[in-house]
Amino acid sequence: MLLLLDQMRGCVTSRNKTGYTACAATGNAPNAKLVLPQEKDHKMEKNLAPVNTETERLLCTRRKNVDVFLMPLSRQLRVVAEMEDSVHHIRIDMIVKQTSLRITAITCDMSSIPDQICRQARDCFDHLIGRRVAPGLTRLIKQKAPAGCTHLANLFHDACYNLTMAQGVITEEKLNAMYPGISEAQIYNIFMMFRPELRNSCIRYADTSPFMKIVDSASLPENFPASYPAVNSG
Repeated sequence: MLLLLDQMRGCVTSRNKTGYTACAATGNAPNAKLVLPQEKDHKMEKNLAPVNTETERLLCTRRKNVDVFLMPLSRQLRVVAEMEDSVHHIRIDMIVKQTSLRITAITCDMSSIPDQICRQARDCFDHLIGRRVAPGLTRLIKQKAPAGCTHLANLFHDACYNLTMAQGVITEEKLNAMYPGISEAQIYNIFMMFRPELRNSCIRYADTSPFMKIVDSASLPENFPASYPAVNSG
């Protein structure tokens, strides 16, 4: 399904930048970019730490990386999520169906851990095979918590989040191919038809926000069907 398109532009691999210059004024114009007024980030300025002459000493660093790959022949997605710090080096490799996000395979590698017993958690996601990446999946992980790993569970959440974003990239590509010249506002309009629960879920998607007013004023593409299975095919 479509996803939060404002996160799509650099989502397929987490190495990419996730920010982009959002938004232009006429939602119905071909290739229009929704350009909203840019406000100065006073909050960031306010939160800047005061000048400190004290010498800092680095204590720890944790690195995470998530890559999502399209497997077009089998119509599947593969996500590789990895975390490394001074104690841990763990990796999740998961394959899901491209459309349904149903998990078909998942493996965990734990090359560096604080205790040998930690490796017994490598199979803690086996019971998720056949399940869809969807709300409620984390509850199934919590059921296995005593035999699992907190760090693997957190990394699994990152993997699932990026899978949803990658699926959204594919959907946007399909919409652009099926409706040449479709505007960004029209894409968001379609997106909200399939994900109505996102309305009023945050300040940007509030019904009264400037962004949503532009999206709601955008018309659907000409010949857009009442039912739209083509967006989700694949």
